[in-house]
Amino acid sequence: MFDSGDDRRRFKRIFFPEQSKVQAFFSYQGNGSHLMSATVLNLSETGIGLTVRKKTSNGILAGDKLVLKEISSLPQLFALRDIISEIRWVLNHDFLDHIGFGCEFLNAPAAVKTQIRRFITIEEILAEDSP
Repeated sequence: MFDSGDDRRRFKRIFFPEQSKVQAFFSYQGNGSHLMSATVLNLSETGIGLTVRKKTSNGILAGDKLVLKEISSLPQLFALRDIISEIRWVLNHDFLDHIGFGCEFLNAPAAVKTQIRRFITIEEILAEDSP
């Protein structure tokens, strides 16, 4: 799962292969009853990269505010709940079936950031130890 690459980003991130099927569930800020699910592509302590099928995207736009309700398949990240996120970028080309987008966490407590950092570090160590 871990791919450090030659990334010059300020914070380490973890990339999830498609077969891991890690999903994030969001509500729109101000409309907690409407849930949207998206496939998690990557995660850092400051944000998350996602993809969603166009027909289920509900017209997401950069600047939209979402509330991260939970991330499935990763019990280690149980504390990632009710995190207000802002869509910072959207990749939406006519020839693609999916929309890619990236969210910045706006109100993640220090304890949540620490939990994400630890998760990434552990995954990095496990990746180094596996053949």
